[in-house]
Amino acid sequence: MKKLLLVTVLTLVSIFSASIIAQEAMNQSFDEAVDEDVTATTVRIIDLEDTFGDQHPTAKNVKLTMEYVPFTGEVRLHYVCMAGVFDQGEAMNTSMAFFEQFAVENKYKHYAHREKDKTRYFKDSRGIRMTEYIVYVMFTK
Repeated sequence: MKKLLLVTVLTLVSIFSASIIAQEAMNQSFDEAVDEDVTATTVRIIDLEDTFGDQHPTAKNVKLTMEYVPFTGEVRLHYVCMAGVFDQGEAMNTSMAFFEQFAVENKYKHYAHREKDKTRYFKDSRGIRMTEYIVYVMFTK
């Protein structure tokens, strides 16, 4: 009787410990997978160096910012300059040149506009009127 009780207790303890070890291993691998998914789906906000000066000769001080989601290939480009020198044609040419360069660097085949381009006027912290031109595209491989 004592042997049967001892064997039963040892069996239950071994099953319980094996299930705890398996559960910890599953949680650890799940956490690693979630971390990888989070980095792939997070929005990366990148301030760009303006190397497209020939595309916008009128606007001298242009700030380019990109929001990029690597998992889906979505890119939002923000073109900001002073309202007095803003030209929408130059902003469009700059965005097209940037998207072509970005596609080559990241091995995308082409891009498509996801929504109509937006132009927003605002005053910055110094009270100067600024214009922001926003382009939203999706790249495909």
